[in-house]
Amino acid sequence: MFGRFWWGHHDKKKKAHWIKWRVEVASVPNSLVSRVFKAKYYPRGDFLEAGVGRRPSYAWRSITSARSVLSLGMRWHIGNGNSVRITEDKWLPFSLAKTPFSVCHILDKKERVSMLIKEDSNTWDVDRVGALFSPWEAKVICNIPLPPSRKGDRLFWNESNSGLFTVKSAYYLQRNRELVDVVGECSQMDRERNFWKFLWSLSLPPKIKAFLWRACTGILPTNGLLWSRHMRRDGLCECCKQEVESDGHALWSCMVANDVWLESKLSVHKWDRFVNCFFDLMVYARCRLNVEEMRLFCCLAYFIWGQRNLMVHEGRGVNPVAVVHRARRMLADYQKAWHGLVGEVSRERQVLREEIIDAGWIPPGEGL
Repeated sequence: MFGRFWWGHHDKKKKAHWIKWRVEVASVPNSLVSRVFKAKYYPRGDFLEAGVGRRPSYAWRSITSARSVLSLGMRWHIGNGNSVRITEDKWLPFSLAKTPFSVCHILDKKERVSMLIKEDSNTWDVDRVGALFSPWEAKVICNIPLPPSRKGDRLFWNESNSGLFTVKSAYYLQRNRELVDVVGECSQMDRERNFWKFLWSLSLPPKIKAFLWRACTGILPTNGLLWSRHMRRDGLCECCKQEVESDGHALWSCMVANDVWLESKLSVHKWDRFVNCFFDLMVYARCRLNVEEMRLFCCLAYFIWGQRNLMVHEGRGVNPVAVVHRARRMLADYQKAWHGLVGEVSRERQVLREEIIDAGWIPPGEGL
């Protein structure tokens, strides 16, 4: 009644809002409104995953309809880690992806952040974090402050300075997200379309293009991928024994691959070493290398994967100089064969054209 009185009853007149509206159902679970909603709509679940339910109130229906916006801006503040799932919930600092990337296909979805925290001191288990995550993610995680005592985890609104939800901040978040989606979807489609068009236009053997397609679409049988499908006990790289093997790690970040890239003289050794997605690396390489360098880059990736397989399955060592030499020789042989084939086809077409011209037109015989 207070709101209706001050807001008025005429559509053309501005209404008076005396206080900013805030939603504390998720961030303050012990508040009265939170306990009422929990008892009625999600007694054994979580607010962010609760359904609308049967015969919901207008308030609850309104809150659930805007929950997608809430999930965009909410993040977990780690206390004891018992309530936060490592790969499903948002708990990393806002400057990075809010969920870890390097273990998304490795850990079970139900694993909690508490497994990364020492119970006796409530500090990060540095050894376990370092073993599970990539170096840069492990550094970020270990720098997240933890309370001295084992307090519960808490949700907060990442889009406001107070950490509390406001309609104003949610409006700006949703508006910016819609703009990013519209522009990003078009730019992403254009980027992928242009990349594949560029890749197929490169003068490369078909088997290398087929390999690059598998690598860029994430279907190389790396240890990390096999582990995520419960086909291996672990996903560690068998070449370096340091990180989970993704396609980006096997072809770029691994120290074995790194030695080959350093020997290639392509000036790529200054690029970021921690790459999980090979497709992103290829897109970046396309922007930094010319066509000839890009062709060598693709061939080197192909031979790095071949040497990785020999090392894993046959125990052979990797000679970076030999790998680079084989890649360059394949390119040279393919170019020589391709130009020879093109020249032969051109000569055949020229001979056929001359024969047609010399023959001229001959009228048919009588009676035809």
